[in-house]
Amino acid sequence: MAPRSQVGHWEIGTVIGMSHKSQILTLTERTTRFERSYKLAAKMVSETAQAIIHMLKNLPKKVVKSIAADRGTEFHGWIEVEKALEIPFYFSNPSVPGQRVTNENSNGRIRRTYPKGTDFSRMT
Repeated sequence: MAPRSQVGHWEIGTVIGMSHKSQILTLTERTTRFERSYKLAAKMVSETAQAIIHMLKNLPKKVVKSIAADRGTEFHGWIEVEKALEIPFYFSNPSVPGQRVTNENSNGRIRRTYPKGTDFSRMT
């Protein structure tokens, strides 16, 4: 994992909605804590990969150097993301959320506002 003082390393995760029918994809830059989020209709590999690419492709190369994700199935399109953005895509070790603590904290703040059982499909 890159040092926290270096800008451009992103942590990624999802906040799952009611009955796993909707989700919010969250990307958090480790140093600046800048966050981007995107509402997804479902936990689908292709849709998730395209959303990641969409959210990061127009940012300057110097602020998009790598992505670290948990081992969720929604991130199995990581090769597509690596090729499109020309950056490495890493996975944290199983059951070690501390490797992506910045994103986990951001997702926790979302959960304080939108508790489990929230239907994200109704949000704009």
